[in-house]
Order: sequence, then C-alpha cells, then structure tokens
Amino acid sequence: MKITPFILLLITAMGCQQASKVEVNGFDAYTWKRDKFGCSSIRLQMADTLLAQRDKLITLNENELIGVLGKPDARDLYVRNQKFLIYLLEPNQRCNAPEDVPVQARALHIRLNALGNANEMYISPF
Repeated sequence: MKITPFILLLITAMGCQQASKVEVNGFDAYTWKRDKFGCSSIRLQMADTLLAQRDKLITLNENELIGVLGKPDARDLYVRNQKFLIYLLEPNQRCNAPEDVPVQARALHIRLNALGNANEMYISPF
C-alpha cells in the first residue's frame, strides 16, 4: 500500500497537536506557582477557586496538573501505586528552613490513581 504525501502530512500534523489547556475561571496559574510552599498565603486565597472547579482538574493526568499548578511542594506514595501531589497553602516551617523540615500547615492534596490520572482533590493538614 502506497502512502500518499497528503496522508503522511495529516499523520504528522495530528502527532504535533498540543493538548488543550484547561481554563480554570478566576485562577491565575502564574501567581500560584510563584507562591512556593504557600509562604505568601496567596495559594490559600486561590484554593476555593480550584475546589469549586475541581471537575475540570480531576480530568487531568499528572503532567497536565503540573503544567497548570506547577511542581508540587511534596509527593506522597500511597497503596497500589497511587500517589498524592501536595501543594502547601499557608506559611509554614519550610518558608525559612530547608525543604526536609517537618511541616504543620494546610495543603491541597490531589490523589492520582495507578495510571497517573487525578481522581480526588481536597484540603487537609499536611
């Protein structure tokens, strides 16, 4: 079977498409990412916006979530190859100390299943 140039171009174009970006209304990803470890309490103010629109974020995989929210402040492995991405929301001990210091602060937890897809999002102590 001979592949025509048109079909080859079509296959190449489909492979180069970017994934659609998720739009979370009222959420400024740049500001969220700049508030590392929640030291400025900006994330705490934005957390309700994320939780109100969690249905948009629950459809994403790990790489897409990191694209929206930035690198997590911590990761936690869970049973059956599940894991959590953890984003600290309020000032804590890590703001003025090394990253391995124990923390007592509220955090946004996003649980990922074994395939790396988000399936739960909530705020609780870290």
